[in-house]
Amino acid sequence: MSDEPQDLTDEQAAYYRQVLIAHGSVYGAGTCAICGVTRCPNWVDAYDRLAAAGRQMAEPQVFEPRGHDGTP
Repeated sequence: MSDEPQDLTDEQAAYYRQVLIAHGSVYGAGTCAICGVTRCPNWVDAYDRLAAAGRQMAEPQVFEPRGHDGTP
């Protein structure tokens, strides 16, 4: 595997993030929600592709600024 980042389009990155969600662990049991296996190949592939591209594993959260006392 190359040390160079692997380019992904925004659409590809979004797809792989959805794979991480869909094939994620069921209630922390460590098994895939779809496949029922540990280290699901689909989840591992999506994780590896996002990591190789230097992409975030989840969509960035957008937080609205709040006042110092917690009010909007």
